[in-house]
Amino acid sequence: MNPSKVESIDSTPNTEQSSNSTSTPKQFLQRFLQSYLLIGPGENVLTNLACVNTVCLLFVFWFVLITSLLYTPLIRDKIELELNVCGENPGGGWISDCESVESITNRIGFTLAVTFITLALISLPTHPERVHQGFWLAKFLLILILLPISFMIPVGHFDFVWSIICFMGSLVFHFIETVLIFDFATIVSDVFVIKITQERSRLWYLVWLILNWIIYALAVVSTLMLYAFYTDDCGLSPILVTVVSILCALFTLLAVYFSENRTGFLHSGLCTLYIVLLTLVTLNHEGFCEDQTTNVQGGTKLSDEILKHFEILLGFLLVTYAALRNYNEKYYHIGGLTISRQLIARRKNGSAEEESFNSQKEMDIPVFSPSAFSAMFGFFAFFATSKLTSLRTAKYSEPTIHDSTTFHVRSLTLLLLLILITWSQLFPAVYPNENPFDLWALGKTFLKSQLKLCRRILIDGCGWCNGPVASRIIFTALYILGVLFSCLLYIPEIRHSLSKSTYFCATMSTRGVCLSTDPAYMAVYRVCFAMATFFLLFAVILVCVDNTRDPRVDYTHDTCVNNAQDPSVDNTHTSRKDNTQNPRVDLQYKAWPVKICLFCSLLLASFLLPNEFSRVWIYTALIGTFLFTILQLILLIYWTKTTTTNFQEKIESSNSRSWAILLIFLTFFMIFLSLAAVVMFYVFFTKFSRCLTNTVFITLNLILVVTTSLISVHPKIYDAGLLQCYVIVIFSLYLTWSGLSHNPDEECNPVAGYIAEVDMRPNLNIQAGLDLVFTFLTVVYFSSKAPYISESMRTAYDTLRSICDSSRKRETSIGPMSVREMESQTTLYYPAYNFTLFHAVYFLASLHATIILTNWFIPTSGSRFKLSVNWAAMCVKMTCSNLSLVLYVWIIAAQLFTQ
Repeated sequence: MNPSKVESIDSTPNTEQSSNSTSTPKQFLQRFLQSYLLIGPGENVLTNLACVNTVCLLFVFWFVLITSLLYTPLIRDKIELELNVCGENPGGGWISDCESVESITNRIGFTLAVTFITLALISLPTHPERVHQGFWLAKFLLILILLPISFMIPVGHFDFVWSIICFMGSLVFHFIETVLIFDFATIVSDVFVIKITQERSRLWYLVWLILNWIIYALAVVSTLMLYAFYTDDCGLSPILVTVVSILCALFTLLAVYFSENRTGFLHSGLCTLYIVLLTLVTLNHEGFCEDQTTNVQGGTKLSDEILKHFEILLGFLLVTYAALRNYNEKYYHIGGLTISRQLIARRKNGSAEEESFNSQKEMDIPVFSPSAFSAMFGFFAFFATSKLTSLRTAKYSEPTIHDSTTFHVRSLTLLLLLILITWSQLFPAVYPNENPFDLWALGKTFLKSQLKLCRRILIDGCGWCNGPVASRIIFTALYILGVLFSCLLYIPEIRHSLSKSTYFCATMSTRGVCLSTDPAYMAVYRVCFAMATFFLLFAVILVCVDNTRDPRVDYTHDTCVNNAQDPSVDNTHTSRKDNTQNPRVDLQYKAWPVKICLFCSLLLASFLLPNEFSRVWIYTALIGTFLFTILQLILLIYWTKTTTTNFQEKIESSNSRSWAILLIFLTFFMIFLSLAAVVMFYVFFTKFSRCLTNTVFITLNLILVVTTSLISVHPKIYDAGLLQCYVIVIFSLYLTWSGLSHNPDEECNPVAGYIAEVDMRPNLNIQAGLDLVFTFLTVVYFSSKAPYISESMRTAYDTLRSICDSSRKRETSIGPMSVREMESQTTLYYPAYNFTLFHAVYFLASLHATIILTNWFIPTSGSRFKLSVNWAAMCVKMTCSNLSLVLYVWIIAAQLFTQ
């Protein structure tokens, strides 16, 4: 024998005697209180763990036993007899407030659950093992105090709230049961692996095969029985069983593929049996089938009493297993709930050094969490209470939670549980640095993966739809689809369906015709309002954001200056942002599912607006259509300028005279068309002497046309011509015709009288169709030319500034170099297109569509629909007509001032 070891053994009693002799009175008092009075803390190490867990298990056992006996026929009959006496003679019964058996169970469960949850919370700080193994007298006193207090709580809201809490706690306990089943399957699998691999026993291998075959056969047969016996008219039960079967099959394949030594068969088999049991419990509740119940072929449903007592027995056996098993092994845990495979570093000086999981693989230090252990017993109390009472608070009352609600909540919980156990097989491969046996890491990685998936689907989306061109196409498609949906509301069948709703129609005739306002008209207003709100929201959010990827941009004096090329600018503070991008840019390019859902949500929410809102929205739309018409003119000028330039390039580069002939033909055709339009205006809209307003408008428009033509052919105007001029003239004459057709005086407006005879309600006519076509062309052209238009608008702004500066003749010098010279030497950085401008145009287009689709009508109450050919519409149209020519003249004449 080693002498050193002998000396150490012999010296042990002397050491203990010396330590006892030098012990302080405080240590003696602590041992006395702990040993004799049971009111002190326990040891710092888990020395009496099996005994402590057994005591906790006894609490749960007596709770289940006593509450189950309350529901036996003999005892329940006596309690109900006493309850009847208490009900007839208030105050004469021995049960407080004449409570039912369910109320008694709720109060006993409340006492036990609060006790264990309190112990779990107290055990959270440091040294939880001392609380777990000590303070027994305080624990008993806590139960003895809570039990009578719980019976003093009156019947009513307490039972209702407590039933809901127990139901939610029972759902959490299902997850705990799954963990315990995994843990038990791991132990059994390890036993079989040891027997098969080390002892080379064919008998154990045969037993392992038979056990797996029995488990999977039970699972398959049980699933087929669920298909055969549980059906409903809604088809919810077969769908639930199908989804559960698919997820169980996926989990089995993953468990077998990723497992070592074929241990995954037993894991997946036991979990599948447990999932089938939960599915059976879920199907015993009714779904949301209206006036229908779950049909069970061949008999009635499995008795709820048998099923709930089997669940309680299974839960109690799993809790018993967790309390009595050997904690020196290392299996699954919830933060150390049962057996931890979360290997930690050795403690030095009372502090644990954290290391990576890979560096801890060789360390086998089991960890036990008293807090999680107590919480497990608390959730079992929730689970047992909800099962025993069946969520009822009185003898004859309905369940606190309706059967249909219970069915769907349990279904969602079941699917979430299946997804989590499937993820438990995947996440070690996806996150190799995480501990594969730590359930906290399992939940954390699952949430992380789901957030990444949601970002991928909702934010990032597909690659082809995240670019500048694709974003403009999708926004344009949303606008066109919204307008087309508004047009569909004028279909007679849809209009008649809307008129049946009192929300859109307050007065209905005997023939089913709305006599107050046109329902299609009201619906169109709401759809256009939703579109306008959608684009206005993005215009506001994306203010001062463009798609440039260089953030070092200075917007001083409204000029984008590239500071990277300016030696006078200190770029030290912006070096970190060179390759960054404004995160709001993603709102323009990405998140298409979110934006489409927002678009549809605004459409639905707009129908909640009151009918009086239409009178406010009409005047907002009038302003918007005026601004959009001006925008149409600007885009038309831009298009004609580009087209004329292309004609000139074709004529100069081509030897053929066909391009020149085509240019001359188009020019004379437009001149003839303009003259014919003016003559027709004088013939049809100025028949009577009282039509002075029409005469003034037409004459003023004719004068502007002649003036514009003369200025266009002036020698000093080199960037214009008759073709470009008369395209604008035709657009102006079209606005003039549209304005004259909205004259309220029917004698001066033959078009109004014709429309009034055809249909007295808002409808789509030729003029509205042309306006819609022009609007679509404008929006599509603007979307395709948005970058060039943004640059042209900045150039126009710079031109306006130069005109103002030249008129004031101000040259401000700073040092040896003037401001103009500095600007000429500064490199300008123009964005591809401005996001706010883009969405503002679509906002105005939505307002313009409102006016077009309603034909400028104003809703009026009464027995008839009155065609609102009003002065406001005419004034807006005629103002836009004249202003279009004035604006064109200003644009082509601005060259004279800049020169």
